[in-house]
Amino acid sequence: MATAKKISETQETSLNDKKSLTSGFLNFGSWRKNIAKSYGKRPNFYKGGFVLVLIIVVLGTILWFNKGLIVAGNVNGQIVTTPQFYNKLVKADGTAVFDSLVQEILIKQEASKKRIKATKEDIDKKVAEIEKGLGGKENLDVALTQNNTTMEQLRDQLEIQILVEKILADQIKIADSEITKYIADNKATNPDITRDQAQQQVKNQKLSDKFTTWYNDLKAKAKIYKFF
Repeated sequence: MATAKKISETQETSLNDKKSLTSGFLNFGSWRKNIAKSYGKRPNFYKGGFVLVLIIVVLGTILWFNKGLIVAGNVNGQIVTTPQFYNKLVKADGTAVFDSLVQEILIKQEASKKRIKATKEDIDKKVAEIEKGLGGKENLDVALTQNNTTMEQLRDQLEIQILVEKILADQIKIADSEITKYIADNKATNPDITRDQAQQQVKNQKLSDKFTTWYNDLKAKAKIYKFF
């Protein structure tokens, strides 16, 4: 009986303690009332706080899944920050890289205006021509490795080349006499050249010359700003 009484007293004490806790800092109902009352007095404060917390959470999530925005690498435990890397890159070759991006963007914009596209089939055909010219896929892979270029990068470059060819197609005219002259001029170094190959070479030369004038004019009319 004494033991039962002690257990009863213990349970009663525990129950009282729980009631005390519930009526104290775990009384969520009381919390909600207090927060609601405070919110009514200072709604802008709470709204601002909520927005700030939301921004911090969003930024934290972005930075967690995109560490490259802040950290470029790690060397024996020493962090290389992205700003450090970016500054070095800009000083080393920033202008050339920027000009290359400008050229790519302007060409794509002009192609879009004219509703001109470089299809997958167009690019595949160009890759096949390069493979044939180099003597097969293995040789192409070796060439890509030697030039520190991936197949994806090559396809991107070919896309731009195809867009330029299509944009300037109606401005490139090749006469038979030009093909014959090219074969004669290059007979010593390339005695097996065909007329189709010679025509392509003449076309490439004319395209290169025309592109320079066309692109310089396009760039001169564009609104380009640099912030570095």
